[in-house]
Amino acid sequence: MWANVYFFLKRKSPIPPEDILKQGVAVKLKVNVDFHERYGLKLIIEDIDSSFTMGQLEMQRQAILKAIQERGLIRKNAETHLPVVVQRLAVISSDRAAGYKDFIKHLEDNFYGYDIRIDLFEAAMQGQQVETEISSCLDKVEKALDDYDAVAIIRGGGGRTDLAAFDNLNLAVRIARFPIPVLIGIGHEIDQSVLDLVAYRSLKTPTAVADFIIERNASFESTLDSLG
Repeated sequence: MWANVYFFLKRKSPIPPEDILKQGVAVKLKVNVDFHERYGLKLIIEDIDSSFTMGQLEMQRQAILKAIQERGLIRKNAETHLPVVVQRLAVISSDRAAGYKDFIKHLEDNFYGYDIRIDLFEAAMQGQQVETEISSCLDKVEKALDDYDAVAIIRGGGGRTDLAAFDNLNLAVRIARFPIPVLIGIGHEIDQSVLDLVAYRSLKTPTAVADFIIERNASFESTLDSLG
């Protein structure tokens, strides 16, 4: 016999349910089961143990950190060469993300009037497709390495479970060994993902990535002015 299952949260969790009840996220729930001949099966969630979910994510993160340390990948991508002037940038993000829009506006409105070419490679910025889609974008960039000075992977802030996709061993290895610099701007000021630890440079936000590029170019122009 098949039955419809309905979920009702009775108590207020310290973390919003929508930030926990996502595909692929381990959860620990306290539920009551109710069955009605007409309306079917109903599970009433009495409580969500958010500490269990956060604990699982942290255990996974620590295991990944240990793996990249053992492989000598911490700041490995920093061994690549970043030109003194960044003019051509491959950006991996979602065109609907607020962080991407802020990044573009920041670059376009830069005080110095620098013209920096941006090519967007669209990828999921949360959920189970993050690894697959970002890896695919990196493959595309690698096939056209002569067209780019660097890669920027950017996304605005989010909940702990939203950003958990960036604590990923396969992506960390790929970025650490990528042949050109990879700049990471994911989350808010307090957020740090595993990808931040292997990249050429970790910036706290998408706009911080834009500032880094503008200031680098401005520094070169200032040096030229001094020599002149």
